[in-house]
Amino acid sequence: GSQIADRLIEATCLINYEDRKTKTRDQLKQLDKDIIQRLKDNVKIRKGKFYIEDIISRIRKDTKNWTRIFFIDYLQKIKSRWKDTKNDEIWDRTFAMAELSIELDIAIFCLSQLKRGERNAIPVLSDLRDSGNIEQDADTVIMLHRELSSDWQMDHTMLMYTQKNRVNWEIWETQATIHK
Repeated sequence: GSQIADRLIEATCLINYEDRKTKTRDQLKQLDKDIIQRLKDNVKIRKGKFYIEDIISRIRKDTKNWTRIFFIDYLQKIKSRWKDTKNDEIWDRTFAMAELSIELDIAIFCLSQLKRGERNAIPVLSDLRDSGNIEQDADTVIMLHRELSSDWQMDHTMLMYTQKNRVNWEIWETQATIHK
């Protein structure tokens, strides 16, 4: 399950992720800093409020330069020309991203807001805002959860797990430690 994240980091940062297994805690902290720097060097961030058509056009241009992975932060903030219901707007976005991903053979990660519920509960699919359309169009849904803590100086463990996986039907769970 965590192989997806490992491969993403390996491909983006040009590192051998297996090396992490033999490193000390201090070496891991330095490697994390190196990974973050390499991501900053290799990842393009476009800020602004975009319409779905603008995003599709930008993705099409970027795939000509061999970009294969895209992150959209976050789905509910994409502007839509639709003036119908919120449900229709979300469907327009999720359907467009799913179709584009298939057409161009690329990975598109759409981040989504959760409904505000129980503050420390592990989220489930129904906690995604407008979850019906997201669940319908997504191939894979990966949830993240971190226990609440008042001490931001200590390391934290984040839980990553699949709620849906249409690609190979494997459901997995893994933990990642966030080093401060």
